[in-house]
Amino acid sequence: MEERCISVKKKAFVTKVRPGSISEAIKNKLEELGFVVITPDDNWDIREGYPFPNDCQVMVNTAGVTDTAKPEEWDWEKANKVISVNLTGAAVLTSDFVKATAGTPWVKTIIHLGSLWSRKHATNSAVYCASKAGLAHYVACMGYDLNLHHPGEYTIIGLHPGNVQGTPMTKKVKSKLITERGFTMEQVETLYKGAITPADIADVVEKVLGNQWLNGENIYLPNGDKR
Repeated sequence: MEERCISVKKKAFVTKVRPGSISEAIKNKLEELGFVVITPDDNWDIREGYPFPNDCQVMVNTAGVTDTAKPEEWDWEKANKVISVNLTGAAVLTSDFVKATAGTPWVKTIIHLGSLWSRKHATNSAVYCASKAGLAHYVACMGYDLNLHHPGEYTIIGLHPGNVQGTPMTKKVKSKLITERGFTMEQVETLYKGAITPADIADVVEKVLGNQWLNGENIYLPNGDKR
């Protein structure tokens, strides 16, 4: 009897893609690797989850919001927005991905983009840093849960870059450092000297795909040049 080889087109999901962003670099890298990359509509909110196709093999979440409110300016709405997008939304998205893809015959990779500030301190960023610290701990714990309930099927990883060069968010942060924190342009440029680039992060994504030894691990990506 003649055997037929059925080719499965690789599919990956990446959250909102903006020109010059980390998500754009990751999307480009995945396409280079032969993936068909799915992205949500512009008005999509991570807290809504996503209807993943059953044959999706990779999910990359780069969604995140910041707020530099002063200590007396935080209220429920402000704090909840940061935490619900950066942490709760990541949990919802992971759950939707697992529900859609459990039982398919390949290792699925879940990647959440966090922040180096999940384990460092920064002024005017307490809730943001806390939300990213929560995301890192969620990844670590979910690695155990996925291995228990779906052994060998999933790898969940947190990638936590520090300052990233050239992204739309970086431009906003640089502006706020000058207007709200009193930094000079020279100080800001020094702060970002040797910073990791979106392309660097995309290269890391390529290296961790399907790596089951990294299930539940958080990888920290500080500024590159060390002296």
